[in-house]
Amino acid sequence: MTPVELTRRFVRYEKLTPAEFRMRTRLEFAARELRTRPELPIGALALTLGFASSQHFANVFKRYYGITPSEHRAHIDNI
Repeated sequence: MTPVELTRRFVRYEKLTPAEFRMRTRLEFAARELRTRPELPIGALALTLGFASSQHFANVFKRYYGITPSEHRAHIDNI
């Protein structure tokens, strides 16, 4: 199977490209970590997930969830 065919099949079943799937997985992991590990600095989480900076991570997280990682963490604290 060629890489192109593999990508087509992946998109057919997941409705996402492999890159989109990977990003979604990273962001879902980040949200889970923010909920379960409030002591973990957001910058450290960003670097662990492979983002170049905490600002880039915050921008991508906000685009996906509609709130920043800090807002997400504060929301969890208020529940």
